[in-house]
Parts: sequence; C-alpha cells; structure tokens
Amino acid sequence: MQYFSRMPYEQANKLSFLDAELIHVYTVGMRSQNEIVREECVKCLALLVDCFSDHSQLKQLTPLRNSDEEVDFFSNIIHIQIGGV
Repeated sequence: MQYFSRMPYEQANKLSFLDAELIHVYTVGMRSQNEIVREECVKCLALLVDCFSDHSQLKQLTPLRNSDEEVDFFSNIIHIQIGGV
C-alpha cells in the first residue's frame, strides 16, 4: 500500500483504482471464513487509511487510527476475544 501510494501516477487515477478494485477486495476479504485472510485485510485497510486519508470513504475511518496500539481500532479489532461460556 505504501508503495502504491508513492507511485508516480496522478492521485485521481490512484483513487479511482481504490474505488474500482482495492476497497471491494478488502471488503470481501474481511468477510472470509479464514481468520488469517480477515486479519490481513484489516491490516491492509489500516494502511489504506494511512496512505489515502483524503479518499472520500477512507477519510471517515481516519479517526479510528491511533499511533498508540492500545487505542488503535484496527489493532484492537484483530485481537478481539470472545469469552467462554
């Protein structure tokens, strides 16, 4: 994601690619039955939020990011544990 954000393409083209491809792929991946796939998609979404904070949909997620891992939503959502009965 960081490499993609620094590529020498026009910002409008990168944002268009995000809309057309990447965001959909990560949305589908977060619904996967495979926990590892879901975790990686959440991590990639967090990077997208960092790299493209001016994107219309991703900027809504910016307040969920925090440099403190204990407070960062994306770090916490990966480690949610459901208590036993």
